[in-house]
Amino acid sequence: MSPDCEAFAREFFTFFGADWHSSAPGRACVTLPSTLADHFGRAELILVFGQDASAGEDLVAPGSRVFEGMVAYLSGRGRCAQFALAGREWPAPAWSAKDGALVELTPEESDRFFWLYDFSLVFDSDERVERLFRVALDEEGRNAPDAWDALETKTLLFQDTVAPPIPPGQRLAEAEYFARLEAERCVPSFERLAHGRLGQTVTRLEAYFRELIEEVPVRVRRGQSYEDALNLASQEQRRLQDELAKRLGEEARRHHLRITVRPLGYATLRVPGRLWRWRLSVRARTRELQAWQSLATGEVEGARCQRCDKEASEWTACRHLHLICGNCSAQCVACHDVLCERELAACFVCGQAFCGECLLQCVNGHPVCREHRVNCACCGQNVCTGCGVMVVNSTGREQWRIAGHTALGSGNG
Repeated sequence: MSPDCEAFAREFFTFFGADWHSSAPGRACVTLPSTLADHFGRAELILVFGQDASAGEDLVAPGSRVFEGMVAYLSGRGRCAQFALAGREWPAPAWSAKDGALVELTPEESDRFFWLYDFSLVFDSDERVERLFRVALDEEGRNAPDAWDALETKTLLFQDTVAPPIPPGQRLAEAEYFARLEAERCVPSFERLAHGRLGQTVTRLEAYFRELIEEVPVRVRRGQSYEDALNLASQEQRRLQDELAKRLGEEARRHHLRITVRPLGYATLRVPGRLWRWRLSVRARTRELQAWQSLATGEVEGARCQRCDKEASEWTACRHLHLICGNCSAQCVACHDVLCERELAACFVCGQAFCGECLLQCVNGHPVCREHRVNCACCGQNVCTGCGVMVVNSTGREQWRIAGHTALGSGNG
């Protein structure tokens, strides 16, 4: 909880022009500009996160004075913050082709956008707990937590004139979906705590009212019969029982967990980038290869091998146009064509790797290359030299036969 509050406070104060100085772990001194000083009533704040605040210090936690002051300041501002990372020129990725050629095509400018949202999650029962939750979405609507790290870099620009392709307000429902998932994840633990407190309260109330009910006296007043006095005492006991039921119902409702998801603020982040493109040619087969490079950091997100799912710098394409790295490629011993290594099979006799077009199958189901495939002299079926039997016919000529066929036609010439 404390790191989230500290990150939220740092982003808030530095964005609005305050000077932030971390004085110690979990503490920071903030010098405020005039606009924030008027709002908070002081020109300097000493903030404390996740620990007790001393005199002159301000605790920053959901529900605290400073935290609610930040929320109130944001709620009065309708604009969305637009951040961007500063870019620079970087060389193209040094990629190469194996068993082919790689020709660079014209690159394209390709910025990436992220949408960042802060939420307050309120868990309200007999006790109120508020948590800060933040989520960043990429262009596909997926959770992108790494986008928050960019807000800590020195290359961050606090103003950007490039509008995102989708206004942040239109993606609020997507972000709120993740916030509600987080709230639902926390529900069981809060419900257990609330049920535990309710159980203690119920036990205390039942003991208290039981004692009251047992101590209701039977007072016979002047002119009153004992039966009338007993009825009045019974009525008082029923009234106390009804009061107990009413109090128990009120406590059950008071301990019922209510969840509120409240958006606090949102921003967009633009990461300048470039889309590099190549044409990969292998044995008259061509396909395109792409890589996206961040112009802020120079990091490259390239294609992944369709076999090992790893990034690589040496590429080739198999007969079926699978994009594969050099480690996952292999050549058929017979036709020498490039294939994925797992698309080759070993000959049952010699163990060398062949493609499906260069392998045959013997009568016993063994894959076999053409060199080690023979025909049974008796029936003409394919048989490999590993499971066939060589015999000498009556003329002294050697012949291959399927095992079991050696006795048949042994006298055939």
